[in-house]
Amino acid sequence: MKKRVLPFIAAAFLTLAAAAGTLVGEASSELPEDDGKMKIGVAISSTTNTLGASCKKILDAAAAAFDIEIFYCDHGNQSELIAESVEQLCIAGCTGVICAGGTDEETSAALTVCEEKGVYFAQFFNSIDSEKSPELYETAKTSACYIGFSDESEKENGKTLVSMLIANGCRQIGFLMRDRVSDACTLELEGALEAIEEWNSENPEDRVMSGEPLCPGTLLASAQSSASDLLNGDPAVDGILLLGASEDMLTGVRNAVSEAGKTDSVGIVSDALIPGQLAYIGTESVIGGSGENPCTPLYAFMMVYQAISGDDSEYAGELNQIICPYLYAADTEAAQNYQSSFVEGLPYTSEDFEKMAGESAEQLQESASAMRLS
Repeated sequence: MKKRVLPFIAAAFLTLAAAAGTLVGEASSELPEDDGKMKIGVAISSTTNTLGASCKKILDAAAAAFDIEIFYCDHGNQSELIAESVEQLCIAGCTGVICAGGTDEETSAALTVCEEKGVYFAQFFNSIDSEKSPELYETAKTSACYIGFSDESEKENGKTLVSMLIANGCRQIGFLMRDRVSDACTLELEGALEAIEEWNSENPEDRVMSGEPLCPGTLLASAQSSASDLLNGDPAVDGILLLGASEDMLTGVRNAVSEAGKTDSVGIVSDALIPGQLAYIGTESVIGGSGENPCTPLYAFMMVYQAISGDDSEYAGELNQIICPYLYAADTEAAQNYQSSFVEGLPYTSEDFEKMAGESAEQLQESASAMRLS
């Protein structure tokens, strides 16, 4: 594919960061110097929050293994900035861009930018549903630029999390959600309720009950108050599933359970593996939790790297899909493995990256599916 580079458009609110940490393009009209290296751009919600920083660390290591340059543009999940961030990365000289999130409209706009500039495009933490979005799916599938996506299944995550509680003997489960707006929370709740329904169908004499979710928001005090209301409103509650969890939310729920004197009788499971909370997994009332997989963008990166490096004809008429599993920790060993692999170190070596670079989409899916904490 022939790539066209248009004149740089300054954008003070967008920051491009090279792997070495050099800032380029911030309120500047100068393009980064072309040193002949391959350049891949990453449009991401944030490179500074816990998940984003972990994703960046892995992508930086992969880029170093291939001796290529990687650029980042934080869009904060702001609708008007997603396609703009992709455009800025294209203008900066990237021949491939991977992008986090985005509605169908935002995905379409970002893809249009890449097609205009002859740049490969893949998504992570997002997907295109052939049934819900048939037109966009066909557009992406037939595009010479769209390579594919790497995503996770929130619904399956909800099923797995509530199954942790059920396996631990919890039969009266309460839900605390960040809000009712988040698609991720909604899908996780749907999955959890489906798992409960399936359990009850198979175990009519040992039914699991659940109530309406409470939505305390992200503040510690609000989460603690809602958890206390849940426990006081129904003394039979013996399990709490926290969706859209933050460190403050999880701390608030732990505090409420402790103050109620129920650390031995109420189990807590959350959809976040938070570094500051890992030590509690498998102790007190915290049964376990799941975390978004920081390797998810790596697989989008690998697909784009392969397309730039080799014959892109294999991608024609195809839409590669890689579903990465959430990471689950239900004991101290798994929590320690998460700490060592994603907080303190890396889950892959340079040799692993080089091996992935030669794998097909099907083999990449196998590699993704094989990842476990224990």
